[in-house]
Amino acid sequence: MRYMTRKRKRASLGNTFLILGPCNTGKTALFYRLNSDIFTETVSSLEPHDILMDISHDALPNYSENALKKKIRVVDFPGHPRLRWKLSEYIKDVRIIVFLIDASSISPAKNAKETAEYLYDIFVSCIKAKRKPRMLIACNKVDVGSDSSDNIAQQKNIDVETIKQTLSTHLDVLKTTRHSLSSEGETDGILLGVESLPFSFENDSGLDVEFATISIKSKLLEPLSTFISKSY
Repeated sequence: MRYMTRKRKRASLGNTFLILGPCNTGKTALFYRLNSDIFTETVSSLEPHDILMDISHDALPNYSENALKKKIRVVDFPGHPRLRWKLSEYIKDVRIIVFLIDASSISPAKNAKETAEYLYDIFVSCIKAKRKPRMLIACNKVDVGSDSSDNIAQQKNIDVETIKQTLSTHLDVLKTTRHSLSSEGETDGILLGVESLPFSFENDSGLDVEFATISIKSKLLEPLSTFISKSY
């Protein structure tokens, strides 16, 4: 049994930009926005989109000039749980992860538990692959139900810290459950965190994790632009 301690050596960086998240959070819409600066209503896919991309300056006007000169491998990975066993193939070369969530629906009563389970598995996969990508958890769809693009996050009362705490609570339950199973000899996987302490993204994920609100549809992508620019 391997435990995830609170200190870990810096892992090597790859080149792949992974777009992850549950179904219907905007992954493919972001892929098309970055590639062609268009917004397209999409349906859930069972196959990854995987290309070398010159990220559109029109899509991310604040994107750094140095980053613009680089071709980046961008992978839009499907959100369906039954496909996640394939994710390790892409984790091997990952540099950054943008993990999308639907900010209009995340709540303890809706999809927070599923989202936390996905995040837990990503953290463990990165540890197994000895990768430490930077991760942006991007709270998308902040414009749902709003008639204006001004101060959308405030209008919708979307609080990133509340979303972070909600996910942390579910991740702590997962951590406790898996530590308990380990003590009973029912799991042989990597365990995150310390059994007696609450889960925290800063100490227990193994990654550098940031949170931000965005809207792919309304092209409110400045936090994403900053994140990508400082990662390449």
